[in-house]
Amino acid sequence: MVVMPIRVMFSTPYLHDGAWVEEAAWNADRILVDDGRFLVLDKGEILAEVPVDSVSEIELKRPRASREVRAARKAKRAEAAEAAAAAASATSAAEEAKEPKAHAWDAIRAEHAQAYRPWDAEQERRLLAMHDAGASNEEIGAALGRQPSAISSRLRRLRGY
Repeated sequence: MVVMPIRVMFSTPYLHDGAWVEEAAWNADRILVDDGRFLVLDKGEILAEVPVDSVSEIELKRPRASREVRAARKAKRAEAAEAAAAAASATSAAEEAKEPKAHAWDAIRAEHAQAYRPWDAEQERRLLAMHDAGASNEEIGAALGRQPSAISSRLRRLRGY
């Protein structure tokens, strides 16, 4: 069992260790209430026996962990932080290793200057006029600086085919 500091405040003065006190403290592993008595025990030995009606408040304090336990907890937190930092670093390295899309777009834009750029109203007007005049997707794409697949996609969006 864990030994913890127990502080008892009394509603009336209590005779403790030969002196009348308003509060007392013990290090104990157990507290019991039995037949109107408040018992404070440590390893089965009764440290204090107080009438329940004279107790106004009981305070239990969490025992402080030993230096070894605190050091182990600190090491575990540091290890977890280090692992998290390593995982974040690995993620960053993996993201940096990926070829960014902008780089792929640059290669496509060397042949199709407007590739992956937003369409404006003037380009859509020219697209529809050239399509109505019978130009192929390749011809329209060359004139607008777009890939033929972009021409067919935009026509589907504008005209539904």
